[in-house]
Formats: sequence, structure tokens, C-alpha cells
Amino acid sequence: MIDFARVQKELQECSKDIEKSGIKVTPKSDSSLSRLIGTIPGPVGTPYEGGIFQIDISLPDGYPFEPPKMQFTTKVW
Repeated sequence: MIDFARVQKELQECSKDIEKSGIKVTPKSDSSLSRLIGTIPGPVGTPYEGGIFQIDISLPDGYPFEPPKMQFTTKVW
């Protein structure tokens, strides 16, 4: 079973570093923390610099003992 208290704590930690890292993670809906949306900036010095890339994140029932499943929803060429 997903440890939702841990997920909330991890979301708060991610929120602290948004300005520095540019990484943002938010719940996909208000009703569940098992589906998240993440955004990451393109790396500096690469053709992806300046881009914002969206990732769909699914937390399995065994989280944190099973890794999240992630998939880019932004097209990456």
C-alpha cells in the first residue's frame, strides 16, 4: 500500500528547490496522490535547453519499495 504521508513529504521537499532545480512535481488530480505530473527543464548547453518537459508519474501500490513508473508526455526527439 502506498505511504501517502511519505508522498506528501516528498512533494513538499521537491517544492523547496523549484527555483534552483526547475523541477516541479504536482498531483495529477485532487483525489489521489498515486498519479503525479512532473516537469523538468532541458539541460543547459544541449539542444533541449529552454525546453520544459512533462512526465506522467504513476506510483505503484508497493511504493516506496517499488519504483514509480514514469513516461515523458512531451515529445522528445
